[in-house]
Amino acid sequence: MDRIDRQIVHCLQRDGRASFDLIADVLGVSPQTIGRRYQALRRDGVIKVATVPDPRTSRARTWFLRVAVAPRAAGQLAESLAARDDTSWVSLVSGGGEITCVCRIDPRDAAEKNLLDVLARSPSVQTVTAAAMMRMYLGGNAEWDAFADPLSVEQVAMLTRTAGEKPPADTGSVSLRPDDQPLLAELARDGRAKPAVLARTLAWPRSRVTARLNELFAAGLLHTEVDIAADFFDSRAAAYIWMAVAPGELEATGTALANRPETAFAAAVTGPTNLMCAVNCRDMDALFGYVTDAIGSLAPVRTADVTPVVRRIKQAHTHMRRGRLSP
Repeated sequence: MDRIDRQIVHCLQRDGRASFDLIADVLGVSPQTIGRRYQALRRDGVIKVATVPDPRTSRARTWFLRVAVAPRAAGQLAESLAARDDTSWVSLVSGGGEITCVCRIDPRDAAEKNLLDVLARSPSVQTVTAAAMMRMYLGGNAEWDAFADPLSVEQVAMLTRTAGEKPPADTGSVSLRPDDQPLLAELARDGRAKPAVLARTLAWPRSRVTARLNELFAAGLLHTEVDIAADFFDSRAAAYIWMAVAPGELEATGTALANRPETAFAAAVTGPTNLMCAVNCRDMDALFGYVTDAIGSLAPVRTADVTPVVRRIKQAHTHMRRGRLSP
C-alpha cells in the first residue's frame, strides 16, 4: 500500500461510483494507473464497493447483538450468522467466547426468520444481549479514514464538486419495486458495475438500467458503501466499546467520540450501556490510549466495557478470510 492506493480508497469512500477519470484528475495520475491500482486492491482483498438500498428507506430496525457462546461452537455459529442477508459486522471478540454482529430486524418478519428467535432456539447460545440503535453519530456514508495520506481538503472539494452532491432523500414519488431485485443483487456484488455491464448481465435494455439507476440515486434510495481490510492500513487493534453514559450527556459524549480519528462507528443504543463505538487502532497500546484519553477524559462516561475483536468474519457486506476481503 502506498499513497496512491490509500487515496484511491479515500476517493471511493467519498463516491464509490466515481469514474477512474475523475479519480485520476483528483490524484494527478493517469486513469490507466487508477484502473490498474483499483483492480489490484480489489483482487488482493483490500477493498470492495457495494451499492445498496439506504437503510432509512426500510421499516427494519438496526440491532447490535452480543451473543455469549461456548468457545468450541463460536466459529461455526459466527459463520452461520455471516451467511445471513440481514447481518453485518460479524466478529469473534473477547477471546472467542462472544460473537458480536449487527442485524436488521423487520418486526413484520415471521419468527423463523427473526434472528433473535433463531438464536433463542440454538443450543450453543448461552445468552443474547440485544440493543437497538436510537441515533447514529458516526457511520453509514461517513467512512473511517484515519489512515496515512488521506485526501486534502482541496482534493475532497474537487471530488465533491465534480461528482456533484447527492440530492436529499425524496421517496415520495419513487420507491423500490420487486422487479428491482435482480439489479440490486448485481450492485451488491459489484457496486461500481457500469450500466452497460449490468444490462448485459440482466438482459435488460441499457436505457432501462441507466434510467432506473438515475432515478434511484436521485431519490436517495441507493448509496455506495466501501468495505476495507483495516490491516492493510496499519490498524491491527479493532474493538467494540460499550459505555454507560449519563442520559443528559449522551448527545455530547457521542458527538465527541465521533470526532476522534480512531472511531469508525458510534451510536446511542438501548439498554444499560447506552453508547457504543467501534474503533480501529494501530495496536493494543494505541487502544489503551483511546480508552484512557478519549474516553477517560469524558466525565459523563460511568463505565466502559472494551471487547477486542479476535477475528472479523464479515464486514458490512463482505466475508473476510485471514484479514482479507473475500472475492
